[in-house]
Amino acid sequence: AAVLFYDAKEAILIKARSVPTRGTEEPQNDRVLRGARIGFVETLVKNTALLRRHIRSADFKVQTIFVGQTTKTQIAVCYMENRASPQTIEKILSRLQNTKTDSVSLGAQSVAEVLITKSWWNPFPKFRFTERPDTAAASILEGSIVLLTDNSPQAIMLPVSILDFLQQTEDYYMPPLVGTYLKIIRFLTYLVGMYLTPLWYFFDTHPTLVPQALSFLVAHQTPAIPVLAQLLIIEFAIDGLRLASLNTPDPLANSLSVVGGLILGDIAVEVGWFLPQTVLYAAIVAIANFIQQSFELGYATKFSRIFMLCMCALFGAWGLLGANVFLLLLLLCNRTVDGTKRYFWPLIPFNGRALLHLLIRQKKHD
Repeated sequence: AAVLFYDAKEAILIKARSVPTRGTEEPQNDRVLRGARIGFVETLVKNTALLRRHIRSADFKVQTIFVGQTTKTQIAVCYMENRASPQTIEKILSRLQNTKTDSVSLGAQSVAEVLITKSWWNPFPKFRFTERPDTAAASILEGSIVLLTDNSPQAIMLPVSILDFLQQTEDYYMPPLVGTYLKIIRFLTYLVGMYLTPLWYFFDTHPTLVPQALSFLVAHQTPAIPVLAQLLIIEFAIDGLRLASLNTPDPLANSLSVVGGLILGDIAVEVGWFLPQTVLYAAIVAIANFIQQSFELGYATKFSRIFMLCMCALFGAWGLLGANVFLLLLLLCNRTVDGTKRYFWPLIPFNGRALLHLLIRQKKHD
């Protein structure tokens, strides 16, 4: 430590110790074609400095709290004093200060579980995570609150709505027209990933409802494995390949992807286990799942898709309709961390200007 004497009777004790840290390289899960190649690290002091480098205003506030009776993990609450909701700030600070947890050993995820203790069964995410300082700074300037946790490179942005997850940093490093086009493509591709296999399964099991122009959607072969089982097997197999790739050395990762994605799928079609349409549509869904960067929303979409498939298999058209009504209720009941901002905002309550801002990439001076 260092001591700064600025008066005959008073001094400031400065912690000058250094801690091991890695470089601020670009995060793997949030890359951009243009823009800064820098990301958060596991050191809280450096992360707050990265935010202050973007926001050089006296209104930018950082309050630190120690959470965890054993770990004493330091958490920084970052916000703009004149833009963030004072009620939300007070509620978050109170909840963090009054928590009785023993440790916050899993970084941002542990903090998220401290803030939200109810509705764990609702798969739709209540937080946005980012490892990019520019994304976190932009969120703070829009009135959001960002939580930084020591020993974690992830920042938590809150409160959020479902439409916030369809935004991406890349949109704002492009011109407004290109950024708007990317937003529309992301939104449409997300809908394709959600509904492609349930709708195809419904039309395949109800061929009389398929128009003549779309008759190619109906499978004319009789596979050895039922179509529903094929779709479920591929859903689970994709997750199995993902888990296997995490434990595969980098030089062998590409080989695993080729073997798992191409050879196994082609052999399954050749021996008559799977239909070609099943593999094709499942592959499209798997690609569409990466159109947005939130893993939590990706798995919520997967669970929703599996639920629609099972309901459609059990009850047909009524099952598919009932599944969508149930999912809509889940979205409506998914409360944000402060309990005031609706998950469907700015649709419910309606705010036309905010909705336009989310759907259309506007110029900075707007």
